Amino acid sequence: MKKILNKLAVGLLVLTSSNILAQLKKDVKSLNSPYKIIWKQPIIDKKSTTEQRTILRFVGANYPIELDGLPIYVSKINVQNDEDFSVRIIEPVFEKMSESESMLIKNNPNILNKIILKTEIYTIRKKNYGAVSFIPIIKNSLTGEFERIVGFDLEINRFKAGKSS
Repeated sequence: MKKILNKLAVGLLVLTSSNILAQLKKDVKSLNSPYKIIWKQPIIDKKSTTEQRTILRFVGANYPIELDGLPIYVSKINVQNDEDFSVRIIEPVFEKMSESESMLIKNNPNILNKIILKTEIYTIRKKNYGAVSFIPIIKNSLTGEFERIVGFDLEINRFKAGKSS
């Protein structure tokens, strides 16, 4: 009986160790992501002297008026003056949002089950730049839970303006 319990304990230890190693690999991968989103505690935003709301935030977040307090991620892309570009996210690393954070966005129609990228070309002092932006939050279609991106890479395809990739 003691040998069976020892084998069971060793088996349980191996399973637990492999789960811990799998979690460590995920954490290391997120640390190695070329693009990172560092999330902070939600803050209170005073819309006026009588109205306030609690909003999600991360380092470098932008808050377009049309999204009413929902943060977006924006990254500048270098392009030549005769270039256009397309972008896609690869190797995204998601983490589950806390229940209190999820409550802040539970009825927001802008949170989808996938990331939607928006690209733009703008000119400053006769030099073109690109920008890619997105809401870094999804509603997982399998679990129904909200998740946020903490790390990812961008695949950028440049092409002559006027042609699509």
